[in-house]
Amino acid sequence: MAREDFSGTAVEEVACTAAGRAVIGAASAADQRAALGLAIGTDVLAYDPTLGALAALTVAANSLTVGTGADAFSQVAFAAISVGATSPSNSMNRTRRISA
Repeated sequence: MAREDFSGTAVEEVACTAAGRAVIGAASAADQRAALGLAIGTDVLAYDPTLGALAALTVAANSLTVGTGADAFSQVAFAAISVGATSPSNSMNRTRRISA
């Protein structure tokens, strides 16, 4: 199989297996998937707009991802939490015992 320039002149020979020629020679994407033995939803995942929207999101420190609609998300900032302030040993979390 050879590559051709715009005038149709072969400029480089490309080694290709029979399986490669079957994929390259397929008339459509569906025919290419068939040549590879792939089925969307079984062998490969179909495009998911929700995952696409999450992938496009820029995640920032001290923020929470919130769904804002169908296939839409945003980041909501919140104050950084100190580990010491939430520790069980913190005095605010202790139970006081009152003796009688």
